[in-house]
Amino acid sequence: MCYWVTFEENARCCRARFDTPQPRFSLLNSCVGLPSAEGVDGVFETPFSLLADLVEGHNISGFALCPASVYHGLAAAGAQLTLEHLARMPADVVLDLAGITYSNSLVYSPDVASTVRTDITLNASGEMLTHLPSACTLQAANANRTAQASSTSEAARSVHRSLRLRARWSSRRQAVLNSRAAEIFYTCAAYDLVFSRIVAYSPIFRSMKSIAI
Repeated sequence: MCYWVTFEENARCCRARFDTPQPRFSLLNSCVGLPSAEGVDGVFETPFSLLADLVEGHNISGFALCPASVYHGLAAAGAQLTLEHLARMPADVVLDLAGITYSNSLVYSPDVASTVRTDITLNASGEMLTHLPSACTLQAANANRTAQASSTSEAARSVHRSLRLRARWSSRRQAVLNSRAAEIFYTCAAYDLVFSRIVAYSPIFRSMKSIAI
């Protein structure tokens, strides 16, 4: 007697072997590849439509241009995931973007399906900044390079330095606010009357409560 047994492939095991981990940062939708050694890029992709709210909320002369904060978020998220994958992201280290160059603007169009690709390239072994990605490029499908940034890592002491500077700046800001000569604009006036002459911000960006001039 012959018995036929339906064969079902264990899809979970197969996927685990080939799939890259799902990024935990909201700006990065999928991980195309992670480096296994120096010289190999970390590659992440995000459908441009997922960034639409952020880009459309930053309108200049009628065009929805990708704001710098989105570039920075993509670069920092990709850099951190790449370093964590290589076990080179100590708990007391923070990333600092520097030398950022914007050669072209990403303009969002809902009628064009495009993908934003983030490439993280590591420094060659032996260079001074071996703990960090040296470059990050963001591209839309069939587009030229739009941004490049170098990243550096600093120990926790640099954070303390930054906090001291922030405290000093805060005290100066308070002095300006207490000055009778200062003119204070609150949220609606600042975004609807002052900033709107150049950039129209959607509510998602309106986090500032007041500005003193």
